[in-house]
Amino acid sequence: MNQQAFPPAPQNNQPPLGQPPVNQPPFNQPPYPVPPKRNSVLGIVSIVIAVLALVVSWIPIINNLAFLLALVSLVLGAIAIYQTRPSGKVTGRTVAIVGTVLSVVALVIVVVTQMLFARALDNLQKELEEEGAFSQSAITDEPSAEAPAVTTNDEGDAKGEGLLVGKYKVANFTVVKAGNDVQGKPTVVVSFDLTNESKKESNPFDYHVQAFQNKVELEPALFVDKPEGYDPGSVLKKVQPGGTLKVTDAFVLTDEGAPVNIQIKPTFGGKAFLDQQFDL
Repeated sequence: MNQQAFPPAPQNNQPPLGQPPVNQPPFNQPPYPVPPKRNSVLGIVSIVIAVLALVVSWIPIINNLAFLLALVSLVLGAIAIYQTRPSGKVTGRTVAIVGTVLSVVALVIVVVTQMLFARALDNLQKELEEEGAFSQSAITDEPSAEAPAVTTNDEGDAKGEGLLVGKYKVANFTVVKAGNDVQGKPTVVVSFDLTNESKKESNPFDYHVQAFQNKVELEPALFVDKPEGYDPGSVLKKVQPGGTLKVTDAFVLTDEGAPVNIQIKPTFGGKAFLDQQFDL
């Protein structure tokens, strides 16, 4: 009697003949999909903090906070670079590298800015110490605790001389009535000799001249025909150490009979170097 042939029994947990292996996709079907890698959150946070640190790294004092932010960004960026290595489970290596580089740039800017700011403070302190060596009461030739003496004559000239906080010496100070301005209003011309007593070239923005009548500031005067000896550009000229410049300025009078108060002040605030009243 003929025996019917049967397929051999599966061995080693193999599936029956004609069936796909266990845990494998059926025949002619693609393998199971690999889950995509997620982006590195630390890399994104690193670049955001680095940009913020870079923005405020230029501002003195405030950039102390930028230094701390840059350090945090640097640490997060380094961790993100490690996480995004080829064998890692997250992506975003470029973002992590950019955040790290920006944090380093912010740190460098903070250090350089702090050095420049400290140097500027040192220079300012030296100038103040140099100026403080001169008494403001030395406006007259003879030292006195009182205001400098000012003499006037019938023509309205006024003369005085002295030192302005160690940098400049003012001499031959005069306040004289001049012609009318472009609007036909009466004017006064202020003039004085300015000597640079420092070791550096003068800065025309160290000081500015103001005139007052009845406690109200006078406006600058403009002329069609300039009065003799009046140079409107003299207040902007520089003076080398030891040099003397004739400075002139003009103002529009509001009251031809009232005295004029002349002040020479630091441009960026502070007590007046010279504060004198002159009768016209």
